[in-house]
Amino acid sequence: MSKRLKDPSASEVRVYKELKEFLFTAVVSALLGALVALPFVYLFEDNLFIGMLKGCGAGAVIGIISRIVFTIVLRTVHSRTLWAFLCIFFTIGSGTLASSYLFGLTEIFFLFLITGLAEVVGLSVTFFIYRYSLYLNSKLHAVQEKIQVKVNKKHT
Repeated sequence: MSKRLKDPSASEVRVYKELKEFLFTAVVSALLGALVALPFVYLFEDNLFIGMLKGCGAGAVIGIISRIVFTIVLRTVHSRTLWAFLCIFFTIGSGTLASSYLFGLTEIFFLFLITGLAEVVGLSVTFFIYRYSLYLNSKLHAVQEKIQVKVNKKHT
């Protein structure tokens, strides 16, 4: 006798979608963290593998925190993207400074260099993901309007 699987509720689907997006953010951010850390790991770290793992971990944590901050600010300040991007700027900067210092990079010049690189890479990727989300949303709204027009024609 086979058991029929229950259809997931809307809240379960939303939780699954959010988890998938957080996983995507963590993976992309880990790769970006490794990319940003690579020249510094090569210069200062004895073990390249361990240094890259540190960069990946820091990138993933900074990326997840940045995503949470961006979402909260964007929803709270009612679509004022400037504030959300400013908060991302401070989140990436403070996270990069803190993790770099924590992992042993203590020279001020290199701390600011890695932070600047992280800002450029992180804000660029955030901007492109945000723009792509706006594009997808506009496509979704266009499809919804077409469906609504068809439904309205059927009922008249």
